[in-house]
Amino acid sequence: MVESSQNAINLIKKQSVSISKFLENDKLMESLKCYSLVLNQLRLGHLKPKQYYELYLAVFDSLSILKSYLYSNFISIDSNANKINQLQDLYELVQYSGNVLPRLYLMITVGSVILASNDESTPSRELLKDMIEMSRGIQNPTRGLFLRYYLSQMTNDYFNNNHPSTKEDLLFDLEFNFNNFTEMNKLWVRLQHQGPLRERDLRSQERIDLKILIGSQLVKLSQLIDANNWDIYNDVFLKNFLLQLIQCNDKISQEYLFDVLFQIFPLNFHLKSLNSYLKTLPDLNSSVSIDLIFKNLISKFIISKDEIEKNSLDFTMELFNFVDQFLSENKDYPIENLCSLLNSLIALNLIYKPSDFHIIDKIFNILNLRLELNPKKEKDTHLIEFLLCIGLNEYIDDKPNFYYNLIKCCGNFINVINILDNDSSLKIILPILNELCQSNKLDNIIPLNDSNDFNFLRNFLKFLNPVLSLNDFDISNPIIELLLKFINQLLFVNINIKHLRNLKQLNLKIEFILILKNWFSGNPNLIRIFYPLLITNFWKLIRYIDHLKCKIKNNENITEYCENQLKQLFKYISRCINDIFNYNDKTDIELIDLIFKLFLQTASISDQLMLNEVSYDFYSQSITLYEEYIVDSTPQFQALIYLIQSLQKTRSLYSEENYYNILILKCISHSTKLLKKNDQCRAVYYCSHLWWQTEISSIGENEELTKFDNRNGKRVLECLQRSLRVADSIMDNVLSCELMIEILNRCLYFFIPSNSNYDSTISINYINGLIELIKVNLNSLKLQESTIENNQFDSRISASSPSSRGLDIVEDCVISVDGNFIEYNKNFNKNSASLSKTNQLLQVPLSHFNRTCEYIIEQRDIDERFTMIII
Repeated sequence: MVESSQNAINLIKKQSVSISKFLENDKLMESLKCYSLVLNQLRLGHLKPKQYYELYLAVFDSLSILKSYLYSNFISIDSNANKINQLQDLYELVQYSGNVLPRLYLMITVGSVILASNDESTPSRELLKDMIEMSRGIQNPTRGLFLRYYLSQMTNDYFNNNHPSTKEDLLFDLEFNFNNFTEMNKLWVRLQHQGPLRERDLRSQERIDLKILIGSQLVKLSQLIDANNWDIYNDVFLKNFLLQLIQCNDKISQEYLFDVLFQIFPLNFHLKSLNSYLKTLPDLNSSVSIDLIFKNLISKFIISKDEIEKNSLDFTMELFNFVDQFLSENKDYPIENLCSLLNSLIALNLIYKPSDFHIIDKIFNILNLRLELNPKKEKDTHLIEFLLCIGLNEYIDDKPNFYYNLIKCCGNFINVINILDNDSSLKIILPILNELCQSNKLDNIIPLNDSNDFNFLRNFLKFLNPVLSLNDFDISNPIIELLLKFINQLLFVNINIKHLRNLKQLNLKIEFILILKNWFSGNPNLIRIFYPLLITNFWKLIRYIDHLKCKIKNNENITEYCENQLKQLFKYISRCINDIFNYNDKTDIELIDLIFKLFLQTASISDQLMLNEVSYDFYSQSITLYEEYIVDSTPQFQALIYLIQSLQKTRSLYSEENYYNILILKCISHSTKLLKKNDQCRAVYYCSHLWWQTEISSIGENEELTKFDNRNGKRVLECLQRSLRVADSIMDNVLSCELMIEILNRCLYFFIPSNSNYDSTISINYINGLIELIKVNLNSLKLQESTIENNQFDSRISASSPSSRGLDIVEDCVISVDGNFIEYNKNFNKNSASLSKTNQLLQVPLSHFNRTCEYIIEQRDIDERFTMIII
């Protein structure tokens, strides 16, 4: 016996040449002797399925020579009863072969030619029964499988060319082919149990390589059953097929045959048989991947979606109910398979019921119940991938809208996210947030016009609960950045006064912000980041309510409602600001500065609404914050400037309670307590503006026409005099001179009231005295450099005369608000290059004074009073 498969193939090819020569000379018996040698090669043992398949193909080609000879000599030419009888005798003769395997191959070959004759005297049924019964003689799994595959190939032409004329004929054809399929499947399964246990995986792969043999027999069966013959399919084929599937109890066979079944039979058969399929699944081998079978079935539904009528869509619920029951009975079903199963159901739902998220919610409920059973919180990568890929399904047209409805309608999806560990949850939250933020259709997706729409907001915040457990709340953190962006978009869309049409909607908007506020209160770090955003939107609603109040003046109910609502909103703002303060580090200068500005801005808004009590309260809170927590000199000075700027624009505080005067005196008091004298000086002369109202054009004020209630020249003069005393007490003469010049500029500002209703209390004598004091201080600055430097210094002092107009003053330094001199690069002439550092610093007040003098000279052409100012 030839041991090598390649040697066997070479022998077969050599013998095939001899067979061809014998048949050409009509030496049939000699050719049959050669066939015995050829077919004996199929008895080789220890061949892998692929090697045996190659050997089989060589034998098949060789047997094709005999079949062609027999057909040509006994059927196609001069076909008669005598020829048929000779074939039948040959059929009997080949069965006397010494070995059973060659005997059966020759018998099937001759029998297939007899069947091709279509002779009425030929007992076709008896012949078919004989061949299939004789095939039982080979019980070796590989040899028997290929023998029955050969039987299927040889009888294929007979079944294709002889369509059954009666139901009885059809049933016989089905029985023959089904029996052959059943035996092939049994042999295929037996392959798994051959050889040592350690080679089990190898045999599984070898079986998979041979699966096409089994699949081809099923295809042959499908060709016998017409697409309209549902009764035959259900009563004859499917019943026996499912029974055989259960009995074989083999994972590979069951999964593969179900896959082939779904592919080869029409869709309407599967829709009608769905219940039978589902009843069979629990009886399959416990290792069978139910998810794979489901995936193949659903793929059939998806591919044939255009053939499914709308009134037959209940199969989606039938599939879901089965999965629900199956998983409830198999609580230890692998998470990987579970996710695959649920993913198939979601895909099916998206195809047939894209707007119905009820089933999707139930799908996630199944996963939710599974995760709740595991207190350790499963971190399986397949679970994370499944949740990450929810929105990547190819059947989703509008991802932002899908995510919106998923969060709004599927509370169980959110429960799943919250059951997972924090890191896994954030991995899922991040892409969803990113998709929502990038949507340019957000205006159409998330408007909250009804209390029912708050389901989205509440579910969305619950979906974001893992964010509360973050350790990194830096604004550069991608998830915090995206959350801030999305919340901002959400507020922009919903707190838009253009969309407000009635008081009911207004209440919804307020409730909307309060829901956000309560959620952010769960983490102090989020309070600092998001509360300022909520406060700005409270400001928007305040503006709208005030607009509504002014628009509807005659309706007392609406007016009362607006007034109460305004007060309530200001209370919400106060609570938010205090929460930012209470839940964060009070030594954080940036935080205190933020809170201080929020107080001032809210006070300014309430003042514009003429709510003096509310405005005073916020101003007093800002001052309290200043007194207790702003301790460094520079932030103190800057905070006072903000406060003075805000107070100077107020209009509602001039009441009988004298709120405005109280606040001004507080500002002046704190200004005089600043650490640096230059800060004291500047802060005090800034306070002078608090006693001199100026127009705010945005509210319709006009300097020429408006009568201002708070212009007190005496108080202005007192502030300027106090700041001058502070400036004069500074030891640094250069800084002292600079501050005096700044005070001079303030005096000139108050000296020019454009409205004749007001007289300036800054007299010409006071201005002249101040100018003289500045000159004396400038002259008192002793330069300690060369004579050239002294001459240059004298030339600049003389710049105060009218003849010095247009003099180019060299500047290499500027003075900052904190009194420090800052050097900057500037091209200057060569003569100034020799100036000492001290002399360069002197150029700051000299240049400043020179510009002031030039301004006074220019004003003489406009206002004659300036001619009395001596420079």
